[in-house]
Amino acid sequence: MKTFKFNVGLNNNPYTSAEIQGYMEHHFDATGTKVELGEWDGQQEPTIIFEVQAKSSEWANYLAQAMCIRFTQTAVGMKCVETGVGNLVYDPRYKGERYTFDPKYFID
Repeated sequence: MKTFKFNVGLNNNPYTSAEIQGYMEHHFDATGTKVELGEWDGQQEPTIIFEVQAKSSEWANYLAQAMCIRFTQTAVGMKCVETGVGNLVYDPRYKGERYTFDPKYFID
């Protein structure tokens, strides 16, 4: 198992940070939850951060795509704690411009 850290924006999100925390803890045993101020597309955005254990990067990527859909996000940032490799995972329905993962915007 590997640990993956996720950054999910709270702007345009139909759920509060408490609701997201409860959902992720209940369904995915999320830990280390906190809220900090992040940035998306040049704008400050409150961001919920949490960790989830996953068997593979592919599973974590699938989870990030599902979070995009459920939490109405264009993209979700994720990073493997053990390897330090990060990825910006987009909603599979998104057709616009895509950014690559930039660690300076990821909140550990």
